[in-house]
Amino acid sequence: MARLVCPVCRTVIADGSDPEPGECPGCLCRYAGDGDSAPDAVAGALADWGFSELDPGAVTAALFALPPGSGPAARAAVVSDEREGFYRWWVFAPAGDEGRDVLARLVSEM
Repeated sequence: MARLVCPVCRTVIADGSDPEPGECPGCLCRYAGDGDSAPDAVAGALADWGFSELDPGAVTAALFALPPGSGPAARAAVVSDEREGFYRWWVFAPAGDEGRDVLARLVSEM
């Protein structure tokens, strides 16, 4: 049983069931990853979204380094779900080219 809350708009994505990659019904950011670690989630999300030109390590570092809530960091995040035992990691970003642009800007602003 897991709980996943969108870090962008605070909408509850899953509460009691395991989350699956999808789109936040609140802000329409997409989310993916379901990784054992933040770097695993970022690599998985970038692959799923076809953002192979972005370096997963640089994106992970940028998501953790930049303060949340302003600029591109207000539109993307890596978070863990809440569950008993070992939690899973998820990446949130806008859909399509906007998501690619937001993640690339995060890296460039580090």
